[in-house]
Amino acid sequence: MFFLGYFHFSVSWILLAVFIYLFRQRQRTQFKLRHKMLREINNNEEQYIKARLDELPSWVNQMLLKKMHVYVFCRYSFLMWNEQNGSIE
Repeated sequence: MFFLGYFHFSVSWILLAVFIYLFRQRQRTQFKLRHKMLREINNNEEQYIKARLDELPSWVNQMLLKKMHVYVFCRYSFLMWNEQNGSIE
């Protein structure tokens, strides 16, 4: 303590440095957790979306069903067209 007083070094500078260190450590930990979660979602995207469908509002589910219906219809039409013209995907 004598050393700090001799050079007119305030204790508040030490507290500021400790605060900055702890804040950066906390931010770094949150950053790593966030990226770990995003990597897991990216690896299991289909399972993640299926698990979260219940959390969506009903109008979103209806919209998804309509879009899936259009996709299936277009896909079926395309396959039928290929079958009639003799080309295979």
